[in-house]
Amino acid sequence: MKKTISISLIGLFLIAGCEKDLSLCGSYIELTDHNHLVEISPLKGVPEFLDTLEKYPQLQVYEVIADQYVYGMRCNVFYKGIKVFSDNYQIYKSRRDNSFSGDSAIVDTMDISLVPSIQFDKAISIAKQDMNFDNTCISYRLGIYDLNAGTSNKAKNYKLIWKIQGNRGIGYPYVLLDANSGQVYRKDDGVRV
Repeated sequence: MKKTISISLIGLFLIAGCEKDLSLCGSYIELTDHNHLVEISPLKGVPEFLDTLEKYPQLQVYEVIADQYVYGMRCNVFYKGIKVFSDNYQIYKSRRDNSFSGDSAIVDTMDISLVPSIQFDKAISIAKQDMNFDNTCISYRLGIYDLNAGTSNKAKNYKLIWKIQGNRGIGYPYVLLDANSGQVYRKDDGVRV
């Protein structure tokens, strides 16, 4: 009888510990935003930028620059409605000579399946094994990530991933893991020393 009570109490503590983040927030939060994250009205002075946004609805503006030197916009990129975490689009127009610059490309074809074999709750469970999500709400998003991002002269190696993130700081902690195999590709607790 004592063993049964001890085992039951241990089980209750484990269940309570696993659900701590759910009691804090009520549920896991799926991130699905596609609309621009900032006001784009300062870009009205640059019709080329507005034309670009109309031509490429897969762009999501997250920063607008409109100062005495330059107009600019920085955008997240989506592929078939799924956010590409490793890519972004940037374009700038000089107010001095009207020249354009940027280091962007919009990928319009990828040879990957967009259907995950691991569901978000399993992905969250895997992420919790690699990162401490205590005392934070957990959000998740299906996305695409280039494993060769940040390296030069390597072909794109896109994978379908789950991004599991907390809300301590801006988007930290987070774990990026393969949506089919569960392999963790990247993680960051947001702590900087």
